Amino acid sequence: MRDPRQLSPALLLVAQRSDAADELRHRLEQQPQAVAQGLIGKGLATYALARLPEMDIDPAPIQASLAQAALIELGWTAKRKLALAEVNRLAADGRPRMVFKGAATSILLYPQETWRWSGDIDVMMHEDDLTELHPAAMAKLRAKQQEIPFPEHHIERQIVMGTAVELHYRLEFAPAWGALSDLLPNARPCPGLPNLLAPAADTACTLALLHLLKHRGSMPFDFLDLALIEESGLNWTQLAENWRDAGIAAYTIAGLAAAHELAGIGPADVVETLWNGLRGSDATCARFLRQCVLADALPRLRGYRFECLLMGIPFGRFCLRTFLGTRAATQRLTGYAPRDPRFWLAHCLALPCRRLWRLGTQGRRQQ
Repeated sequence: MRDPRQLSPALLLVAQRSDAADELRHRLEQQPQAVAQGLIGKGLATYALARLPEMDIDPAPIQASLAQAALIELGWTAKRKLALAEVNRLAADGRPRMVFKGAATSILLYPQETWRWSGDIDVMMHEDDLTELHPAAMAKLRAKQQEIPFPEHHIERQIVMGTAVELHYRLEFAPAWGALSDLLPNARPCPGLPNLLAPAADTACTLALLHLLKHRGSMPFDFLDLALIEESGLNWTQLAENWRDAGIAAYTIAGLAAAHELAGIGPADVVETLWNGLRGSDATCARFLRQCVLADALPRLRGYRFECLLMGIPFGRFCLRTFLGTRAATQRLTGYAPRDPRFWLAHCLALPCRRLWRLGTQGRRQQ
């Protein structure tokens, strides 16, 4: 496992490893304000107030700061509950909706919802249902997908009762899995929100691992969600089989290996068996993904390769598209239609040269 001195205060708080408490206690004695800022900045104030005494750590040096921040987190939770109630009301139309990630795990896994902060509410719908309900937003999303290299699969955030709500039709961090149909097996009604579905434990585990992978381990609640899901009981053999059937084993096992390395998530023998069981291109892909998660920073080109792998975009096609741009972008930038010869002069020569020049000047500035 990674040296605990290299872990952030937030990760030390949520890590499932015996050396985390000693390091966090030492850090709190030496730099209490830095620890407080690290915990508060990740939305962990309420959880820290409950967890630190369990770790035999006296929170007194930072208790006042944590208590003040916990009041803000309480307000976030109250707004999220109001927003979820409204989303539940809208879901009475019979179109299936699944709440997932933080808004779901706060209800399903935590003794108190205030322990699990989330920046928004994520809701998964069938693509056809989302298009029918929000045709203009989906048309805008389709146009945007033609212009940006790593397209989103959710419409623009809506503010409901003061809380951002993202309506998705698939995930953005798995190339072959992540539509509502993939999340539905063994789903159940969300407690207190009968019109909304919540993912089963194995699905929630898969979602947390993929989310951890996408954000390269920067979200401490991914680790805490995984620890609580693991406590609830998982059939790792069946879960691994599901990952292989879905074509995402390299991704989830890479995420699990990184989570174990950083925070002690997952039984050591299970993680080792799954990792050693990867073969061929899956093994190569998993090694690259794990290295990217554990790296302190990614060079730009490596970061692009990482994003392409997560979204199933061939890296060569990404490079070509980034260099040439899209026809829609050329038309927007020049005002010329494709029937105009000047459009093709700009598309094939002028704009690629400008992009190449900008890339070169940015590189020199970074040096």
